Amino acid sequence: MATFPGYVHDNCWGLKTSCSGYFGNRVYCTGPITTAMIDAVKKYYGAVSFQWMIDVDNLQAQHVLGSNGFTRTYGTWPAMYLDLRSIEERPYASGVTVKKVASAQELQTWIAIVAQNFTGSEKEMATFNEYITAHGDQTKIHRYLGYLNGIPASSSLAIEHGDTVSIHWVSTPESYRGKGLGYAVTHQILADCKQKGLKDAVLISSALGKPIYDKMGFKDYVYYYIYVHQA
Repeated sequence: MATFPGYVHDNCWGLKTSCSGYFGNRVYCTGPITTAMIDAVKKYYGAVSFQWMIDVDNLQAQHVLGSNGFTRTYGTWPAMYLDLRSIEERPYASGVTVKKVASAQELQTWIAIVAQNFTGSEKEMATFNEYITAHGDQTKIHRYLGYLNGIPASSSLAIEHGDTVSIHWVSTPESYRGKGLGYAVTHQILADCKQKGLKDAVLISSALGKPIYDKMGFKDYVYYYIYVHQA
């Protein structure tokens, strides 16, 4: 199972990398949040910006975070689930192929593609990747590149947790969108994990990616807000 060190207390879990921005520093929380919890988390992150993800129905947490210097951003983010037994096989769009990252050059390309849609900085993305490489079980972490006519044009990341795979960083630069790449780099993870005997897939979707995941059979199970604390 892929596990990462971080802040763990009561109903909070926090990931702290060496990234300077809040993209690589994040807190997940269920249930009520107290001012004492917020103070403890702020102390843990120190002079580092971070984001805090909460259920949209958790009105108490929204109030407390808003009263303690956090700003809500990004709209809503649906968490989605898929039973891997339900995935359908279909050919990828013409010219689209997918492969796992297997070389240093491919890794650099993968970092550059992810950065375009997530961090805006290849340096920040490389730092985050160094963190998951140093602290995660690399037999359970898989990076994928999607190609259009041999040109690398899309990315995704799979992290295995027991019999569940979580999918991250599905990224396609704007000039390559609408060509089936997002579907392909997501579906390849599902197919590979199903073949290995995993049972479920989960992800947190952006508004841009949700129509693709809906068509693949993913179902919403909770919606999140993201609150940001700027150091």
